[in-house]
Amino acid sequence: MAGKWMVVARNEYRTITSGIRRIRSYFPYIVLVLLACYVFFIAPRIVDLLLDDFTEHILSQEVVPIMQMVLFMFFFFLM
Repeated sequence: MAGKWMVVARNEYRTITSGIRRIRSYFPYIVLVLLACYVFFIAPRIVDLLLDDFTEHILSQEVVPIMQMVLFMFFFFLM
């Protein structure tokens, strides 16, 4: 016997997916596949694009004095 929350969740799912009745039965699988594609293919490419610029900036000469100041301020904050 299902709990009350299960009945409410089932009815809520049916209400939300009432516009896509034809694909309602396999809609969770479609969402799962799209999420897996995002996690394994799209997100790593976005991170690689951002990480290359980030590492170039971190390794540049401009950041060394900034990091020294940040660490100095962090030292006094902990004191």
